[in-house]
Amino acid sequence: MAKHIGKRLLQFVPVLIGITFLTFVLLQLAPGDPATSRLAAGGITPTAEALAKTRHEMGLDKPVVIQYVDWIKDMLTGNFGNSYITDQSVSKLIADALPYTLRMAFLSMILALLI
Repeated sequence: MAKHIGKRLLQFVPVLIGITFLTFVLLQLAPGDPATSRLAAGGITPTAEALAKTRHEMGLDKPVVIQYVDWIKDMLTGNFGNSYITDQSVSKLIADALPYTLRMAFLSMILALLI
């Protein structure tokens, strides 16, 4: 049994890497530019110089593979970065929304059980 579990865990690693890579690539292919979004949300007119500076600060000027490795490192350490729009910590945004999300999930489960 332990051999079977070990084999499954070893199969899980490439699947997990594939899923994270696919997710990262799909985020890269999404329309829009995070640097433009951040500058526009801050009320700054995005000039070419400001865009280049913001892309450098956000690490968007690095090769995609390096961005992926950095993203994985940050995810494993719990550093989810800052929101592109509000520039607030994503961890804080998740923590602020979590009580409401759990409350809605609990009430939805109660409602489903009653129905």
